[in-house]
Amino acid sequence: MVFSGGVDSTLLYALWYEETMQPMPTFTATFEVRYQRKYTDPRFVDKLQGLYPSLHHPVAISLSKVQEFWDDYIKDLDMPIGDSASFLTWMIAKEAKEEVQVLISGAGADELFGGYNRHAAYAKYLRNPSLYSSLKWALPLLGGIRSVHKFLSAVDSNASKTFLRMAALENPTADFEESLLGFYPQNKSPYKAALEWDRTVYLVNDILKIHDNACMAHGIEGRAPYLSQELIAMSQGMTEEEHLKLLGKQWLKEALIKRGLGGIARRKKLGFGLPLQEWLQEKEFRNWVFSEISRLAPPWEAHFPEQIRRFVQAPERIESSKFLQVWNLFLLLSWLEKHS
Repeated sequence: MVFSGGVDSTLLYALWYEETMQPMPTFTATFEVRYQRKYTDPRFVDKLQGLYPSLHHPVAISLSKVQEFWDDYIKDLDMPIGDSASFLTWMIAKEAKEEVQVLISGAGADELFGGYNRHAAYAKYLRNPSLYSSLKWALPLLGGIRSVHKFLSAVDSNASKTFLRMAALENPTADFEESLLGFYPQNKSPYKAALEWDRTVYLVNDILKIHDNACMAHGIEGRAPYLSQELIAMSQGMTEEEHLKLLGKQWLKEALIKRGLGGIARRKKLGFGLPLQEWLQEKEFRNWVFSEISRLAPPWEAHFPEQIRRFVQAPERIESSKFLQVWNLFLLLSWLEKHS
């Protein structure tokens, strides 16, 4: 099992152990000590061991290890996915193949039951769309208040556009947004349409694609128990009001609290991925990524929008808050070099 010590993987493991009383091999990505104050997965996994022991395998991840295996990882990607969780899952599957033939993931719970931060933000917007639309005038005054700026810049009188923007790193261009709306669920209440988008588009093209690619690259099978037909039917059968009442996977958290795992249930949501924001402050990472972007970009620059061309010409000037955009471009160019 890919085990983060978060709500989804913890509940899966607890249910397994209660049913079988047999410890299962688990694999947790761990980073250097200096990053563990923020990336706390190992600490929460350790807390679980007393109640639900596992055959635990920490998978050490460092910048040097990313660099060592980068070419192998890129070669294994049949398509580029701008999510650093992809590399983490690939490394976990690489180690897990020595122990298991099937790697279990907690994928799907967030999409079915509203576990992402964007779901909470969208529910807030839906309570009073006109109010938040009227506050957009304040955007130039917000300065460094990134979360508020992100929220208000996404707000639109069209609820579907608002959620698409909340789900994106940056607001898409008008043309691209219109093309995305062609895939957006129709004839559903606003919040259920958002969940359906995440389940049928984001989950399929990011989360499940990552897990499948990592497992297949190393010759093992991947499984996602939360995506059983019964749980999908349960989610789809719930009303808008029921979903909003259980916002943030409340019923999963209550199941953990009943098992004495309230600390995990109350754990702050942190995405699964590399410490890119921290690495971007370090000279070694910046030199590696920016030099590769400068080297690999010229054949493709004509295909990039203007803001990306400006970044390619002077990557060292990009804002530190754009660390995900930096990583996505680096990965895309690496993939194009290997697969074009």
